[in-house]
Amino acid sequence: MKTQKNNKLIAEFMNEEIGFSDTSEPCVLGDYSQRPMKYHKSWDWLMPVLEKINYKVADTWKIIQIGIGTKYVDVTNFNTSDLFYYNTGNNIEDTYNCCIDVIKALNNNEI
Repeated sequence: MKTQKNNKLIAEFMNEEIGFSDTSEPCVLGDYSQRPMKYHKSWDWLMPVLEKINYKVADTWKIIQIGIGTKYVDVTNFNTSDLFYYNTGNNIEDTYNCCIDVIKALNNNEI
């Protein structure tokens, strides 16, 4: 249930139209289709979220994802040194959780 709630939060952030499948699972509505939300398990779904976060916070914050073998997401406010840091390895779950935390901070005007 928490994953569905978080996926819905991301879909709203991405300005996606949200509906429900026949099984009452939230999904993204497209042209004549319904797609189950896969932000939590697909890099194809999650990378556009990171790109949008980077764009939204570009004035004072910067997302840095660096590494060969060892990856991390470092979201830093260069004015205040506030930081969201996630050592993600090749793990989509940690990157997903970082996106959730940053979106919540954006929604609460903390960023």
